[in-house]
Amino acid sequence: SEALFDEAKMQLRNGQAEKALSLIDQAISLRPATAELILYQLWCKLLMLHSSVKPLHAKQLREGA
Repeated sequence: SEALFDEAKMQLRNGQAEKALSLIDQAISLRPATAELILYQLWCKLLMLHSSVKPLHAKQLREGA
């Protein structure tokens, strides 16, 4: 479980949130989730959400997109 978590942190450093989340989920399945694991899991989900949201440009904001 610890090795999976370490690998997940490395994937996050490399910008691979989806891979990191998969590894964290595997680590959580092997042992009770610690606060640190849960925080990293949430961080991965936030990064994935952020990357899936289409950014609004200033013109769109002014027009009330």
